[in-house]
Amino acid sequence: MKPEDEEPTEEELREAAALAAALEPGAAARKDGARGDAAPAPGDALETAALLRQARAPLAVSPAHEPIAAAHVAPALDARRSRGRRRARVWIATSLVAPAAAAVWLLFAMTVSRQAAPPAANLPPAPTADLLAVQAAATRGGGQASAALAALDSKMRAYRRQYHEGLRRHGGGAP
Repeated sequence: MKPEDEEPTEEELREAAALAAALEPGAAARKDGARGDAAPAPGDALETAALLRQARAPLAVSPAHEPIAAAHVAPALDARRSRGRRRARVWIATSLVAPAAAAVWLLFAMTVSRQAAPPAANLPPAPTADLLAVQAAATRGGGQASAALAALDSKMRAYRRQYHEGLRRHGGGAP
C-alpha cells in the first residue's frame, strides 16, 4: 500500500484510464480527444468494469420475452405467496390453541383437585389430662423431680404408643 501523498505512477494512470474507458466508452474519447492513442484495456480492468456495470444496471427483459419470463416466474411467486399465507395461518392457530389448551388443562387440574377426598389428617391424638398434669409436675422440679420425670417418661411412652397405633389403623404406616 502506498502512502497517500505520493503521486500515482504512469502505469496506474493508464490502468485507471482503461477502467474508465471500459465503464464509459465515451470517457476516454472526451479526455484524450481521440480513442487511438489510448492503450488497450487490461483484462482485469475489463472484468472489473463488467462486474460494476452489472451491479448498478437493473435486469432488463425485452418486451418480446416478457410473457415467457412471466410464465416461468408466476408459479414460483404463487407458491411463495401460498407458503407465506400457510405459515401465517399456522402461527395464528398456534398462538390461539396453545393458551386455550393451557387454560383447559388448568381448569381440569383445579376441578380434579377440588373433587379429590382430602387426605386423612395424621394428627397426634389430643393429650390426656393425666399427661398434662405429669408434664406440669416435671417442669416444677423440686424434691420430687426424679419421680415426676419417671412418671412423665412412662406417660409419654403410652402416648407415643397410642399415636403409632392410630397411624397403623389409618394406613399411615410405622414412623
